Amino acid sequence: MLFRYFTFVSSLLVSQSSAEYLHLEDRPELSPYQDIVSCYKKQQLVRYNLFRNYAYNPNLGHNASCFLTRQITPYENGNTTLVAHYVQNGTRKTLTWYLKGISTTGHNVGNAMEITAPSLPEDAEHVTLKAIFVDCDKCMIIRTPDIQGNGCLFMTPDPDGPIDPSCLFIYDIACSSDKYTFYDHAQCRQDCISDASAGHFEGSR
Repeated sequence: MLFRYFTFVSSLLVSQSSAEYLHLEDRPELSPYQDIVSCYKKQQLVRYNLFRNYAYNPNLGHNASCFLTRQITPYENGNTTLVAHYVQNGTRKTLTWYLKGISTTGHNVGNAMEITAPSLPEDAEHVTLKAIFVDCDKCMIIRTPDIQGNGCLFMTPDPDGPIDPSCLFIYDIACSSDKYTFYDHAQCRQDCISDASAGHFEGSR
């Protein structure tokens, strides 16, 4: 992880003067650190959103908590299916997400995901999420452009373990030092972790 972190930061410093790309996720030279599709190819993933850089998401329960995604089908022909789970006002909610892995302009890896969520409002049904930095074993830092064009999610495979400081450093550079907690261990352990190992959820709003 340290080598990967240092090479990412070195690449970032080399390209820092470029005004061609507004965000890190749009810089092709950072492609080796943004292959989010490779994570979904390896295994059926569960990822927990520990925090984000915005307070409210109108499409996911505003200030709801305990957000996680669970991959429920193998990644085949560029596609897989996820269940997104969160808690709003003490009630568990689930959404079925259909994910298509893509490469955006200039990238030679699967650095982005086209998400379709049929149960969301029409203006939120389709969104493209881009990877800022990915280490499948440590963290995924993802841009959510539907939130003022600058939203970020910090996803991790282990909600109980220590947060990798390298991941935090990159999040602070790419997103901001703002961290709105979306996964609270005390509140979410029973509701979320038990459901993460359960079977298929039906999509609902």
